[in-house]
Amino acid sequence: MLRYSVYDTMGFVSLDKEINHVKEYMHIQNYRYPNKYELLINDEDGLEGIMILKLILQPIIENAIKHGLDDQVKGKIKIDIRKQSQEVCLSVSDNGKGMDSEQLDFMKAYLKDSSRKDDSHSIGLKKCTPKNSTKIWSELRTFY
Repeated sequence: MLRYSVYDTMGFVSLDKEINHVKEYMHIQNYRYPNKYELLINDEDGLEGIMILKLILQPIIENAIKHGLDDQVKGKIKIDIRKQSQEVCLSVSDNGKGMDSEQLDFMKAYLKDSSRKDDSHSIGLKKCTPKNSTKIWSELRTFY
């Protein structure tokens, strides 16, 4: 898992490699906290070989565990992967506490502000933005 995380962090990997990395991460979390989290993955056949940004899913899963599922007896994280026209949609959801409208507005504004220099309150999604890859980041869309 460490090798996957540090080697070629700006690159692309196949969807199946990214999913395997998330499964390994969840295996570690479930070792640390037995029976606390469940990972559900729904994907369409034939998408496993598509290339996606490396480490695009794990920071989102980590945020769900850290910020959304703290108080859950059994936290469930679901990843849906489907093709829509010429795009692939990766959707991550959980049964956590969610966000209020103020938190949501802050997060949306923070993700749009590429000039922000203060990372002391950074959001995992902002940290996984590929440096010098504004075209790629602008093509990614986050829906809440």
